[in-house]
Amino acid sequence: MFVLINASLIIALAGLVCFAAIVLLRRYASLLGLVQNAGERSSHTGQKPTGGGLGIVLAASLAGGWIVIDGQTYLAVPVVAALALGLVGLLDDRGKLNISQRLLAQGTFLVVIIIYLQSVFSFSQYIDWLGPAWLALPIIVLAGVLWINLFNFMDGIDGLAASELVFVLSAMELLVLTQPEAALSGLPLWLISIAVAALVFLLFNWQPSLIFMGDAGAYFFAAVIIIGALFFLVNGALSPAAAIILVAMFVSDSLVTLLFRMAGGFRFSEGHKTHAYQKLSRRWSHARVVVLYMSINLFWLLPLAFIVQKTMFDPVICVFIAYMPLVLFMVLSRAGRVEHV
Repeated sequence: MFVLINASLIIALAGLVCFAAIVLLRRYASLLGLVQNAGERSSHTGQKPTGGGLGIVLAASLAGGWIVIDGQTYLAVPVVAALALGLVGLLDDRGKLNISQRLLAQGTFLVVIIIYLQSVFSFSQYIDWLGPAWLALPIIVLAGVLWINLFNFMDGIDGLAASELVFVLSAMELLVLTQPEAALSGLPLWLISIAVAALVFLLFNWQPSLIFMGDAGAYFFAAVIIIGALFFLVNGALSPAAAIILVAMFVSDSLVTLLFRMAGGFRFSEGHKTHAYQKLSRRWSHARVVVLYMSINLFWLLPLAFIVQKTMFDPVICVFIAYMPLVLFMVLSRAGRVEHV
């Protein structure tokens, strides 16, 4: 009973801190230099407060600190590393970083997490299917940096990125907590707290949004998903194929868009509005696109991830089945291609 009460208090703390932080961020956005003007990548007009993801970062950090003090000390490094990357995103929101500095910070985050996992859990033995450690570990670092940027690219309409975080964390929790030895403590409790904070943020970010998430949130969200997937992989609670399937919607849209744009001679870092979700939002609405993407997550990707998690089918084939229709959908949506009027 005490454990349940303690967990409930931590989750409630995350939600309340996030709510209070976002209210304050909206009020003092101009003073903090957190106002976003419409640009090439924007799907809005005029000015709007940004950096709302900082509310989730603060809430998650306090919840994580409580869990660490409560005895789950193995979480200290990932909590601090994710907080640091979120603060890097905040600097980026204020226009203080160039692309080299961003990539350096993201790479440093991944290196810290990998070194920690390797030193404490001999991480390389869990990814030997990628090859020897000297090859597998750099692959994970590069894939993680790519994921952080792909996730950031998907934060272009109201409610989408926060909804994706809620889905991925909740789905990972669902798959992990069905394991016989699972318990609501440590990492699972921290991730649930973050999901609750993200739900609170969605109250302010759903169309028409009152505040944007900003890079502070996008970097942190992507980092938390990486931490959850890697730590659950280490303790055998989550299949790597299941984790790859759960993020298929974002990976398919952002990666297909990126590849088509690079093939068209555009710089990968150049702002644009050619993602499939952005094109769909101009035809429909932000909310309808979010509902579509989350429906695909729930009714297509989650069942496939469950099948893989329960080893009911070959994981490689399941990953292929999950991604192929999504990639085709993005190609048919002309993701990454400029529409000539």
